[in-house]
Amino acid sequence: MHGFISAHTMLPLYRPFLPIERVEMLTQQMTGFGSSGNRHCLAGLTASNIPMLQFLRYCPLCLRDDERVHGEYYWHRSHQVSGVKLCYHHDTELLESAVLLGEMRSRQSFVPLTPDLVPAVRTVRDISNLSDHRRLANDAYWLLNLNKIGKIVGLKELQRRYLFHLNANGFMSPGGRLDCLRLGNAFVEFNGENFLKELHCGLDPYADTNWLLTLARKPRKVTHPVYHLLLIRFLGLTPDEFLNCEPKTGHPFGNGPWPCLNPAAPHYCRAVKQLPFALCNLKNLNRCIYNCPELLCRLEPLFVPGNVDFTVYGDPICPVLDSEAFNLHYL
Repeated sequence: MHGFISAHTMLPLYRPFLPIERVEMLTQQMTGFGSSGNRHCLAGLTASNIPMLQFLRYCPLCLRDDERVHGEYYWHRSHQVSGVKLCYHHDTELLESAVLLGEMRSRQSFVPLTPDLVPAVRTVRDISNLSDHRRLANDAYWLLNLNKIGKIVGLKELQRRYLFHLNANGFMSPGGRLDCLRLGNAFVEFNGENFLKELHCGLDPYADTNWLLTLARKPRKVTHPVYHLLLIRFLGLTPDEFLNCEPKTGHPFGNGPWPCLNPAAPHYCRAVKQLPFALCNLKNLNRCIYNCPELLCRLEPLFVPGNVDFTVYGDPICPVLDSEAFNLHYL
């Protein structure tokens, strides 16, 4: 049954962006062992500005290919993603059939795709922002059909990954503060206002909150998968890279040795040996505390645009710092 759900329902589209307990609840409802509930609410659809589909949709070129290859038409689940307007395979606009979703007799209605459900006039319009719609359609198709790992990371882990990549793209301060205004403006510029409005995903960068900031802040609710796909692409990643690859922290200042920037040290401006350090996580940002064996003091690196500097905290027994402090006092 779980294989059937993964291969023939819409759950794989939502699964990566849901808490594991909600995925279990939805799975139990689909298998008939769970209590009845609003599946759209559990999946985060009702809290979204992206309207749900009113009719089942189809691609006219897929109808032609399906009839030639299989001898009949059939519904493609990748055509039923709200917010996605293109067929991932043909780059053609998805058209509405005569099957009205709200008037199905029961939640388990079986309606085969037959020629009488397809309008006689099949006008295909040119789609504006074609490349953006194509990218979104391909990402949704990947979630439904190619995400073999199907990893569920949870809302907190999603937020951690978003903050990690936002920091890597320069949208966070050294103290871990998100530059909301710059992020919003860059996001709108990347996607274009028209494209976002077509998806009902428009946002005001100057607002105190919007759906984009909701993804980066403390997670309190689930959101539509299209929101996630837009942010993931903005970060320069594919869904596969974001969901299935653990972010690599690495060394925040590259590989040593590093030049000593402390003028009080006898080895000032010379390369220092590998410094033992402790890597800690402060507001999802990497911060290192170094112990300089030659100075017997603690070095805390500071982020300076285009440079790395150090704040030196000397140990009381450090002879170098004691000597420099004595000389300065009697200048």
